[in-house]
Amino acid sequence: MKTTIKLLLTLGLLSLGQAFAQNYVSVQTQTVVPAVADFKEQVSKEILSPPELKIHNKRPKDKMILPEYDAPKDNVRLFQGQPKVSLPQIAVAPPAPSVGFVGLIDNNTSIPPDVNGAVGPNHVMTTLNTEIKIQNKTGGAVSSLSNEGFWTVEETFDIYDPKILFDPFTQRYYFVDLDGAYSATSNILLAVSATSDPTGAWHQYKIKTNTGELGIWFDFPSMGYNKDWLVVSGNMFTMAGSFSKVKLFVIKKSDILAGLSTTPTEISVTSGFTISPAVVADNTTNTVPLICTWSSSSGLYKVFKISGVPPAVPTLSDVGLPSVGSGNSWSGYTPNYNQAPQLGMTSATNGMDDGDHRMSNAVLKGGKLWAVHNTWSISSGVYRGVVRWLSINPTTAAINEWGKIEDTGITNMGSYSVPTNSYSYPSIAVNNNQDVMIGFGHHSPTIYGTASYVLRKNGDANFSSVYQYKNGTNKYFKTYSGSANRWGDYTMTMVDPSNGTDFWVIGEYADAPGGGYDKWGTYWAKIQPNPVVASIVLGTLPSSTLCANKGYAVPFSITGTFNAGNQFKTQISNASGSFSSPLQIGSLTSVSAGNIASTVPNSVTPGGTGYKLRIVSTNPVVTSTSTANVTIIPQNRAIGSGTTTPYEATEKITNSGTLNLTGTREFKAGKSITLTPTPGAAITIPNTSVFTARIVGCVY
Repeated sequence: MKTTIKLLLTLGLLSLGQAFAQNYVSVQTQTVVPAVADFKEQVSKEILSPPELKIHNKRPKDKMILPEYDAPKDNVRLFQGQPKVSLPQIAVAPPAPSVGFVGLIDNNTSIPPDVNGAVGPNHVMTTLNTEIKIQNKTGGAVSSLSNEGFWTVEETFDIYDPKILFDPFTQRYYFVDLDGAYSATSNILLAVSATSDPTGAWHQYKIKTNTGELGIWFDFPSMGYNKDWLVVSGNMFTMAGSFSKVKLFVIKKSDILAGLSTTPTEISVTSGFTISPAVVADNTTNTVPLICTWSSSSGLYKVFKISGVPPAVPTLSDVGLPSVGSGNSWSGYTPNYNQAPQLGMTSATNGMDDGDHRMSNAVLKGGKLWAVHNTWSISSGVYRGVVRWLSINPTTAAINEWGKIEDTGITNMGSYSVPTNSYSYPSIAVNNNQDVMIGFGHHSPTIYGTASYVLRKNGDANFSSVYQYKNGTNKYFKTYSGSANRWGDYTMTMVDPSNGTDFWVIGEYADAPGGGYDKWGTYWAKIQPNPVVASIVLGTLPSSTLCANKGYAVPFSITGTFNAGNQFKTQISNASGSFSSPLQIGSLTSVSAGNIASTVPNSVTPGGTGYKLRIVSTNPVVTSTSTANVTIIPQNRAIGSGTTTPYEATEKITNSGTLNLTGTREFKAGKSITLTPTPGAAITIPNTSVFTARIVGCVY
């Protein structure tokens, strides 16, 4: 959320029985009625009455420490193998993005931005603490709106912690914001798009989070779904900032997809923190797995599941405690703020704040529960951010495999040392080919705040090296009178619903300062795990003879991806077929196949049959795999008796009666055609004959 909370460890280590064997009660306390809001209409209203920009996050903050729990040994599923560690200096590089563009830029009203977004069939939607932006899938701006301008059901106007998902099975966006921090008026704001087009109508719901317990409020939502339920989970805190419990809201999808009233099921969990429901990436599974970190010192996690098929009331139960073992324990936080390094830092504490070890997100794909979160390792007193990922059997809670994205290097800065590379705020996605991508924040004394990712293709032994897809451009330090140079609080990695194989990631980078403050920016990247090499194939021309100053549609097809701003260009060779100095005769700005309007200028001389035609592109630079042999006919051309095809003239003679035609013929271009007989010869044409001559060439 927008403010860091001091988490009081009043829970300590719970007793063995309390920690694992919990009984969860499903209750229904409210029925919520939707309001319909049209995105385009809300934009129009905001243009007429712009919102007042207010700076959030001016409250001083204390370092967050998460609760730790223990568990009975007979419920622990200890992993017996070795972790897979991806070291940036030895792994194979992943593919570069095929598309990349800026999302939203800091408007100096909130730290952190809480980076989040979702990709649909035709749009990307960025949802931050500051505002909302809709773009096409090449980065073109479509529409934008403030959070306050979008929501019509909020109560406090203190809106924070956005999360959004696109469901490829229903073709809808699910968007959650929270309303009322440190307030008895604590709500989940849920919006469901009426179609796959986010610029249209949305059904908005307001769900009260603290019915009958007004002394606590809801923070840091996590969201997942299966074919039947949408699940929103969050941490409940007292007004003083002490952790109370986790609360789950399980919402019937068929209601909200139809824009109907719905009665959420509420489930309280007293042990656990940031319990992340999985996105179930199939349309058949009846349960929703959930996972949280449990004990950093013991290397423990906890897996739950939500069961039930409508009209039954959904229920929560424990599955088990996966463990990587105490030998693979981690630090759940850094003792001080701002230890993540950045270029230009002058002390150990004017880097960036990189959060804590809570679970980031989870995905169920191919029978495996994939999850990711941040941790820290300590070497010589230096804390480095390490991304930990897991693949778990959701039925038994046994770990299939797990690993780390880590760089163990330390850089001496003179009076202090920092990690050479440190990582934060990861997110994970799995595509239809079982390829896995993780996006995260990247910190180093040699770079400004940067957005990066790693990729593991199905069958690979480990993840790739770290790819920096958007490097920061300036030092960033902004606290709004607080202690923390906030970054994050999250990134988002997802699969493109258009094909189920391409990945998208949105992350944060340090942008140029403005308005008297350092500024952050957000950036989108599309990654094809198995990119098809871009190629151009020249199609069949409408004619192999091209007349000067006449327009032709030159067809072509493509494979692979061409990037925004790309131009396809028709080029023609010289008279001998060489492209050493090609002449451009047409262009088309496009990323798709089509036809290029092309015209041969009359300056192409001398004309003839030796010319070739091809197509080239600019982004990426590609030359067509084939060329076409063409004949070029200039518009003005003198033609003599020795001229070869296509410049030779032919005569057409129609007559009635006798025709005597002898002698040689000399044809010249112009308004008239003359016949010059051989000396001593004669041409006799009866008066009733008609003689016409036609020069084979171009008609204008």
